[in-house]
Amino acid sequence: MTAARSHTPAGARSGSHIRPRGVTTPNILLRAEDWALGTRVRLVLAQGDQAALSLAKAAMDAVLRDIDDTCSRFREDSELTRLNAGAGREHAVSPLLGRAIAEALRAAALTDGDVDLTVGGAVRRAGYDVDFAAIPADGGPITVTARPIPGWRLVRYAAAGHRFYAPAGIEIDLGATAKALAADLAAVAALEALHGTGGVLVSLGGDIALAGTPPPGGWTVQVSEDSGAPLDDASERITLQSGAIATSSSITAAPIEEVFGTKAQSSNGMVKVTIGRNAWMHGVEVGNEMGVNTWAAFAGSDRQAVVDGDFAMVEGDLQVVLKTLRSEGINIVAIHQHMTTEVPRYVFLHYWGKGSAVDLAKAIKKALNTQQPTKYD
Repeated sequence: MTAARSHTPAGARSGSHIRPRGVTTPNILLRAEDWALGTRVRLVLAQGDQAALSLAKAAMDAVLRDIDDTCSRFREDSELTRLNAGAGREHAVSPLLGRAIAEALRAAALTDGDVDLTVGGAVRRAGYDVDFAAIPADGGPITVTARPIPGWRLVRYAAAGHRFYAPAGIEIDLGATAKALAADLAAVAALEALHGTGGVLVSLGGDIALAGTPPPGGWTVQVSEDSGAPLDDASERITLQSGAIATSSSITAAPIEEVFGTKAQSSNGMVKVTIGRNAWMHGVEVGNEMGVNTWAAFAGSDRQAVVDGDFAMVEGDLQVVLKTLRSEGINIVAIHQHMTTEVPRYVFLHYWGKGSAVDLAKAIKKALNTQQPTKYD
């Protein structure tokens, strides 16, 4: 994950880790960095002072400690470890563990089992049985045996009374969802510590959650392969106004390529499609490589995806493109121009949407099909 800054016209994003480091123009956002839950932690405030930052961080830290005490699979004294040891019997669990289990079951249902909390035994047998910090740099080979996981439908959780049951032999792992839940809870707690004023961004190794009022134009977040990468104006970015985003992604490129009829770029489970246009400036042709293009970047899963991007159109096509995108449930973030004196004049539209990856691709393609080619294309 890379950096949060105030919104700038350049947009884009794909990658794997998102790191808010808090640079705005002209003011610097307040930020604190730490390490918890085996990952880099960043807290960014849209406004306030060092005293406010300290209060917010203390509230965030308390949430992360509670999550670690409750949901860690690597600690012998965690509540989850005790629960796994007692598989085969029904247990009353704490409200926090119950919430984490409920979120994991919801993710399993939404993804039809692509995300499954019963993988604990499988990942342990594959060698992921200690925290990354405890793994030696070099080691011998491991033996892996492939077998079906038990499946999330075998476990039961009742919110009334926080009662949980898993058959004997099943080990629960909440790693796919607990970090995102922790980010959500930490952002809310940090904002509450500030009496609900201002805006808060919490990042846990790229799982980002927002609370409160964002900085003007939203939180612009740089996306990089390495969470320690420096700020770079050439890197891709996304802009967030509210909610949350996780950087793990598993989008399949082929169906999206089929919709657009062109080859896509794929990296770390994310897919990006770029469609170039042409114009002239000062007697020189400018096109796709100069940023005269529509692009759409997809992240998440095939069933539950997010798309955002930039749409390039001549001025006369603005209304029909705008209406088409809105009719397909695509949200419009900004409408502006990137250039001056180009022929023909281009308008750029920032957008985002969520749904299945193919449905989102079809929505963008439908808007593309409304455009009239120019003599320069």
